[in-house]
Amino acid sequence: MPATLAQPAITEVSVAPARWGLDAEICAKSLDWMLVVPKGRVSDLASIPRLAWWLIAPFELSITAVFVHDELYEHGGLMRASQVGYPSERCLQRFTRAEADEFLYDLAAADGVWWWRRWLAYKAVRWFGARYWKAA
Repeated sequence: MPATLAQPAITEVSVAPARWGLDAEICAKSLDWMLVVPKGRVSDLASIPRLAWWLIAPFELSITAVFVHDELYEHGGLMRASQVGYPSERCLQRFTRAEADEFLYDLAAADGVWWWRRWLAYKAVRWFGARYWKAA
């Protein structure tokens, strides 16, 4: 599956631990929503334990998907967004943890990530992500 997402511009802001900063705002369409991640957001690209990198490494997932997912988890599902077709209605929306994980899967698919990698990432956040969800 070819990628359909533009790659966001990121800059390494820390080596140990590895952290990447977003150089420009991301606007990503997923599941009938336009999701907005602000410039300056910092991410580790995916919180995958190094022991598991032989199976799936953080840089093998969609950069857009992990930045959107991190933004949602950091703010308990609160994110600037608009429904597709209503761009002037961009405002804060609250999404559930399950929806955040579905956005990760959908955006990874749109970015051309192999089905088994996105399925594995989706299952991992469903099974182990609850402790990282910052409920508001």
